[in-house]
Amino acid sequence: RKVTMDAVKRGVEVTVVIPKRSDVTLVDVLRNKYLGPLHKSGIRFMYYTVNILHAKLMLVDGREFAIGSSNFDYRSFRYMFEIMLFGDEPLISDQVKEHMEKTIRQADPFVYKSWENRPLINKFFEWLLLPFRHLL
Repeated sequence: RKVTMDAVKRGVEVTVVIPKRSDVTLVDVLRNKYLGPLHKSGIRFMYYTVNILHAKLMLVDGREFAIGSSNFDYRSFRYMFEIMLFGDEPLISDQVKEHMEKTIRQADPFVYKSWENRPLINKFFEWLLLPFRHLL
């Protein structure tokens, strides 16, 4: 989180597309705790609602890309059997950019006011799950 927020402070535009609901409800609950502060730091979140979003894509400066199955977190890099492809081939970068733009057009924006007014029970479960965040 810190690296991403630091990048935003340097003027980097960061958009993260996440599923509105994933296949792991506990992860969704815990994820929601962080969305407000990250949004306030300048990170743009979009909810993808068309279907489950499992593939991971990252495009840096319109040139360098990462494509694969790994989540961008400690547990995935350390313990899971995932695969990622990193590269800078212009033809692939262009296709990744086109795909990402289409995905963003199909997504709904994160609304801070809705997050801020989420039910107290949601906040309680976020707090309850916090000590287990590295296990999820």
